[in-house]
Amino acid sequence: MARIKSTLLLLSAMAAFGACDKQGGTSAPGLPGNPGYASASSESFSHDPLDVDDGDNLALSTARGVDLHWRDRVYRVAMSRGVSRMAKTSVSTLLPIATADPGYHSGQLTIYRWRQRDIEEVDLSPERSHKWIVVPVLLRPDRVLELEQFDVMVEAKSPEAREIEAIILATSAARAEYSGGRWRMFAYPEVADDREDGIKDMTRVYMLSQDDQAPDLDVLIADRARRRPAESLGLTVHHEPSMWTREVMEVRRPQPTTLTVTRLVSRGVFATEFEVLGVDGSRWTVHSETGAVERVGAPEGEENSEVSTASAELGEQGLQAADRGAIGVDDGE
Repeated sequence: MARIKSTLLLLSAMAAFGACDKQGGTSAPGLPGNPGYASASSESFSHDPLDVDDGDNLALSTARGVDLHWRDRVYRVAMSRGVSRMAKTSVSTLLPIATADPGYHSGQLTIYRWRQRDIEEVDLSPERSHKWIVVPVLLRPDRVLELEQFDVMVEAKSPEAREIEAIILATSAARAEYSGGRWRMFAYPEVADDREDGIKDMTRVYMLSQDDQAPDLDVLIADRARRRPAESLGLTVHHEPSMWTREVMEVRRPQPTTLTVTRLVSRGVFATEFEVLGVDGSRWTVHSETGAVERVGAPEGEENSEVSTASAELGEQGLQAADRGAIGVDDGE
């Protein structure tokens, strides 16, 4: 059972209601591989959750980074244009979770709530949350459809419960290191086969900082299993505060990560190669539309005879020249 002070999640969730965005049309970058989801916006919507984003797989970082860009876009559009329609409520704690459908033409923001009578002392377990509001979003151009209201309790051990619990624990771990930080949070399931501790089922929660007070990071959560409660397996910082706004980004890893790709694709720039510096001194480029990553300079002391490339393969859902517009939406941070 995950336990966390109710005000902790409340601050993280409600802070996002002040986020804003600017509309822009765009084409969908290519998406190689399956980035993975904890839950789906429809019965037919599913992705393979087996991949583990340990920072070494450039193709996975590219695919998941582009995917995360679209989930973040759904989040911000729904918050600024849909949630603003909601009347004031006495709900004590809210948690918004965004998904994007294949092809990135639509998505939705689901808001879960804990009413005061659902919370016993400091217990914010996912089993006490209710699916409350769904904000459907059309993308490219961005448009919010009619809000749908529910009052459905989250089923124990469901994919929704797994995702909610992971986000609660990740928020607690991040706040312990960066008090007062505010993030937009996105969970992806992962399954490991070779961990020494024997843990297989995990959820990685990416946390995009909403201001310059906290870094971009991810928290890896071991999912609840039999008698073992869910727990944090560690926090990884990707970018220092405000690094994502600089002309040349520096990443706290040897190469660009999923969050690096997300930040650069979200800038909404056409056909540009952004420069990225790894913590080891290596130099990289990230394509502004496809998210493709290429190494263009080795760390000092290494031969620069080879480059590493992760190119997004454009398929039926890839980049269409006729649809070109401004990629992404301003972060509003």
